[in-house]
Parts: sequence; C-alpha cells; structure tokens
Amino acid sequence: MWVVYWLALGIFASLCTYSYAIKAPNTRTYLTAGAATAAWAIMAIVAPAVTTLTDAGESVAVAAPTELRLFVTGLAVFSALVFVLYWVGLYPPEIADADPTTE
Repeated sequence: MWVVYWLALGIFASLCTYSYAIKAPNTRTYLTAGAATAAWAIMAIVAPAVTTLTDAGESVAVAAPTELRLFVTGLAVFSALVFVLYWVGLYPPEIADADPTTE
C-alpha cells in the first residue's frame, strides 16, 4: 500500500474516531465505530508493507515504526471495544445531573 493511501486511511479513521468519541457519541455510533475499527485494523495490518515511489519511479519500502504499529493496533482495539460497549448499552456513559449546591 502506498504511503499516501495509508495516510488517507489514517485521516478517515481519525475522523470516525473523533465522531463517536467527541462530536456525537449518541448518533451513528455503530457506523463510525465499525468504520474506525476496520480502518485502524487495516492500517495496523499493512503497516510493514507501506511503500513509496522514488523520483526514478521505483517502489521503495517505508515500513512504519513499531511504536506506530502498536498505536494503531491499540486504536483498533479501542474502537472495537466502543462498538461492543454500545451494543451492550454501556456506551456512552450516563451523565449525572448532580448539582453540588443542592442536596
């Protein structure tokens, strides 16, 4: 996989993660968490085989560092966990309306 496509997939996965984690955790969670899980997992799997083109037109391997591979694997696991927790009914957590001034 070329570096440009790998980075574009990372941007897509980041946007999906942002969507279910921060922007709107109650809407389209199955879609965004599932898409993020798939995108992060694909990035983790193909990270050792990322290539780029040189000026001469040759394909050169540019494998991602081990730390980056572990990071995207962790994000894939996190997204899968959110998907399962939403299915079970534990995500997003309930926000308590406790007013500390009244008892």
